Amino acid sequence: MSPEIIFALRLKSNLASTCAHWGLLERKAGNLPLALSKLQQGIALDEELARDEPGNQQWQDYVAPNYYFISDILEHLNRPQDALPYYQKSFDVRRALAFRGLGPPKAQKEFAEAAKLLGDHSTGLAQIDAYRAAMQTWKRLIEDEDKVVSARLAAEQFDVILGFARVFRAEKDWPDAQTAYRLAQKVADMNHDKDPLDTSWRDQAKAADRASLEAKNAAKAALTDAKAR
Repeated sequence: MSPEIIFALRLKSNLASTCAHWGLLERKAGNLPLALSKLQQGIALDEELARDEPGNQQWQDYVAPNYYFISDILEHLNRPQDALPYYQKSFDVRRALAFRGLGPPKAQKEFAEAAKLLGDHSTGLAQIDAYRAAMQTWKRLIEDEDKVVSARLAAEQFDVILGFARVFRAEKDWPDAQTAYRLAQKVADMNHDKDPLDTSWRDQAKAADRASLEAKNAAKAALTDAKAR
């Protein structure tokens, strides 16, 4: 790559960073329309950089948090429909960062969080797909060989994963509900191992185990009904 091209890329990156920083300052000051405008300018430049150098994930790393900031601003401006595409963009770029060569735990954690946010602001199948992606990512992290990292990341995820299970159950998505309840049980067991004196985790694990069995039985019953038709 020629020095001229490198200089142009750095110049565009610096301008993108300046716009994003300006936007965040305006957001903090409560000037949401101006914050939105500046962040969108910064994102447009970062997206150009990502297209110019598709193999350089640094540009995706720079733009990823700003998708969240824009969606949050749009929510506060009472524009949820405009926010949804930015939740989707956050999901897409976080997924690319997390699973390009199986990214580090931190990148996978950030993808799981972006997936949950997308699901929280979606409905129907789109919500189920987003929650499923988040759940499978947490499952991958929790079952990782590096138990120190996975335990730390999983420590506060019980309520999140249990929430996924309840959504799957409400939609009669029994296989995903069973997986989520089983995963919640594993998180509760991990937290109980971390703090054996806190017996509430043991109780939570037992409750999740019972719910997992109920989902398993419901899945079998649904399959039997389907075959009988």
